[in-house]
Amino acid sequence: MTIFMRLFVSFSREFARNFWITRSVLLSLVAMMVLCALLWTYVEDIAFGDALYMSLITAFTIGYGDIVPLTGLGKVISLVDGFTGVIFMGLSVAIATVTLKEILRENGKGNSK
Repeated sequence: MTIFMRLFVSFSREFARNFWITRSVLLSLVAMMVLCALLWTYVEDIAFGDALYMSLITAFTIGYGDIVPLTGLGKVISLVDGFTGVIFMGLSVAIATVTLKEILRENGKGNSK
């Protein structure tokens, strides 16, 4: 196994461990996205599948624009969903950064800070 493959396997294992440590926060954020979808189903009168799709597309800041909120309350829900997604992605990137730092330190390639 090459050094890169070993580092990737180590990173993946450590990332999963760190992700597991923060699972309650991450699951709360996912639950918030699903709650936004449920609210959109009621407020915008659309199918739950479409609302869930819109919630995830909004949360991950993709925003195709094929389904959009039409009511004022729907737009507020979309703001909450967008902020939730930004926090989720930021936390995921932070976990990956900490994991990479740990792996590099273990393999003697990182600085001692």
